[in-house]
Amino acid sequence: MAKDAFWFKHDSNASADPKMVALVAQYGMAGKGMYWTLIEILREQENYRYNIAQKFAYASLADALKLKTDDCKNFINDLVNEFELLKSDGESIWSDSLLRRMSEWDTKKMALSERGRRGAVATNAKKAAQANEQPGTSDQKSRLSVGTSEKKASYKIREEEIREEEIRSECENKNAHAHTSSFFENSFRKKTEFEAFAERIANKYPSVAELEKPFTEEDFNWLTNRYSDRHVIDFILQAMENDPKLVSKNKSALHAFKKYIANEKNQEVKKAMAVCDQAWEQKKLLKKNEPDEKMVSEIPPAAKIVYPFGGNFLNLWQQWKNYLNTKEKTYKSVQEEQAALNLVSDYSGGDENKAVEIILTAMHRGWKGFYRPQEKKEQQPTGANVSAKSLIGKIMNFDDP
Repeated sequence: MAKDAFWFKHDSNASADPKMVALVAQYGMAGKGMYWTLIEILREQENYRYNIAQKFAYASLADALKLKTDDCKNFINDLVNEFELLKSDGESIWSDSLLRRMSEWDTKKMALSERGRRGAVATNAKKAAQANEQPGTSDQKSRLSVGTSEKKASYKIREEEIREEEIRSECENKNAHAHTSSFFENSFRKKTEFEAFAERIANKYPSVAELEKPFTEEDFNWLTNRYSDRHVIDFILQAMENDPKLVSKNKSALHAFKKYIANEKNQEVKKAMAVCDQAWEQKKLLKKNEPDEKMVSEIPPAAKIVYPFGGNFLNLWQQWKNYLNTKEKTYKSVQEEQAALNLVSDYSGGDENKAVEIILTAMHRGWKGFYRPQEKKEQQPTGANVSAKSLIGKIMNFDDP
């Protein structure tokens, strides 16, 4: 069929149609692309219908869709029976939406064509009248003027009728678009993935839908997280649907699903399940290793050691820690080391010289801690009242007994 142009219009929000959403959910974006390819093919056909009864019809469509013949036939059957995006009478397939749009376009095109034809006729008649016009009586001229006026009036009336038809068609399209927009605002935009899933269960797996406890939204979230491969979910749902004792043996849809998947024997499905299991374990591991935000926010900033004395005391304290390493002892935390420093400061009464003496005594006697000095001390050797600086100098050359 020769056409003026292979063109058709469609709604800009066609992707939001619930039927299209279901198609993409099942076949992905590839399914959407194949659907529009079929619409383009239908646009090129006589009466916008494709004869599927003819030999090699599906093979030809399969070639256009880059599918195997059986896969192409199954896809078209789903478009007709599952998603209701196409219609079929067993002999041909068509799209009601495409038929409606093309009917409007063909009607408008015919009106424009008729309008052009009448305009050409009027133009030719006018030229002929001017060429053949001869001087005559006033009565003849009057009749010619009246005839010409009647023709002009007729053309004007027809133009107004065509314009009215165009305006009426535009209004109908706007009303249809407004109705469609209202439908989406009131229904589709409120429909969640779970609601689409529940609707699919009701349509495709009626026995599963009859269970006393159907799938809840929480069940749906668990299923989609647990089995990232949706084909696994579909396969198990189909196995449940095929079991004539499903309703009599089970009450909960989720419990039945878990039971069927535990007893599944199909090797391909088991392989897919193994992949899902691996992904599920990785998710759990990642979640387990994620820090608790509340705990992180409650962790205090890293503590810093406060030394009771500065200068040479700091060098002596480092010598003390090196000494402890030889005794196979270390401070396991900042808090433990700070407690030891506080003890030295307390025993020395805030006197740096006494603090140095306490540390030196502990190292000399092989202790791993500090003790409070006795108030009554034994006789000290001459020069006992040495400075802290000289004592630190001695420890630098100290040999552990």
